[in-house]
Amino acid sequence: MQPRSLRVAGLTLLLFLFLGFCYALREIFNPFLLSLLFAYILNPIVDYFERLRVRRGVSIFCMYLLLGGSASILVFFAIPGLVNETVNLYNATFLGDEFMDVNGNGTWERGLDPLVRDTNGNGQYDVSYLEKVRHWAAATIERWNERHPDRRLDLDTVLAKVRETLGGTPKEITATSLDLTGRGLSLLQSGVLGTLSVVSYLLLLPIYTFFLLREMPRLRDRIRGYLPGRNRARILRIFERIHRALSSFFRGKLTICLVKGLLTYIGLLLVDVRFPLLFGLIQAGASLVPFLVLIVGLLPALGLVALDHGFAWGSMLGCVVVFLFAEGLEGFVLTPWILGKETGLHPVVLILSLLIGAQLLGLFGLLLAVPVASICQILWAEFLAPQLLQLAAEPPAAEGE
Repeated sequence: MQPRSLRVAGLTLLLFLFLGFCYALREIFNPFLLSLLFAYILNPIVDYFERLRVRRGVSIFCMYLLLGGSASILVFFAIPGLVNETVNLYNATFLGDEFMDVNGNGTWERGLDPLVRDTNGNGQYDVSYLEKVRHWAAATIERWNERHPDRRLDLDTVLAKVRETLGGTPKEITATSLDLTGRGLSLLQSGVLGTLSVVSYLLLLPIYTFFLLREMPRLRDRIRGYLPGRNRARILRIFERIHRALSSFFRGKLTICLVKGLLTYIGLLLVDVRFPLLFGLIQAGASLVPFLVLIVGLLPALGLVALDHGFAWGSMLGCVVVFLFAEGLEGFVLTPWILGKETGLHPVVLILSLLIGAQLLGLFGLLLAVPVASICQILWAEFLAPQLLQLAAEPPAAEGE
């Protein structure tokens, strides 16, 4: 083997050993990876002001002030509203309204029995969503029995089958749901935060990001200096393609998620759908995966509209229009305008890469999924696809060869 080949093989082995080392210590490297992502997204802003002869440290400090102010606004205005909507959703789902039964007849009477808890603020007594579903199921079974007297159903039997399928009484199901939620939060804390606490993340992320932003030009120059001279021009061209793809995805997708979340919040407010802030947040988060919000956002919103207003087609149509408008705006306006064709990742490839990354490496994999998929696609186009096309273009072998 030639000395050059030995050096390449040795460096490749060292790279894989380093990646394995990073994976073994992923709990420690996760904050650094997040900081590297933030620095990568914010670096063009700092570069722009540096070209205007503003010192890099001053630009970073001013940007931190702006981000800190935005975070303060979010904490003081959006977070309390989100907590309030979450509490109201829980009360409306499991508890319903509560009134003081003055005359003891067990029935709410307007003007006589004051409301102790009014989950939707409409001034009248409403049962919980679960109780409404029970009433709807009872009415549906009653209509079935009227039309099919030879195949009658009993509500208690159906509920028993449902409880048997779900594994308990409604109270037990609720307790199980809360227990699963608690376990999910615990897993989230252990998987996402690792051995570091939330406080550690809040301390480390700004520090790492600051130093990465400040040293970004030196890092770029140092990486260029270590590239092999024979293939430096081609490698830099490939790096430029990767840079355009990644920067378009991260900055563009973040912008699209924020725009769609804000539009969904405003739209649901206008069509009088409850919990608009919560659904706006769901829209912003689920928009990372194409069309996921139609399942985790639109269907629950339609269910709430039906529970609050019955099958009011006007409200349901308005809710559908809001979500479909957001999806259409993303597909036909925002994605071509903001993302363009730089990423080149098909939605199916994007979904598969996120699922595979999360399954294999957890948060570490989620952070690396899209960059790795984009890099693999570009490397395929640069090295493998031309070879395959060259083989495909060869004339067929003559008979007898």
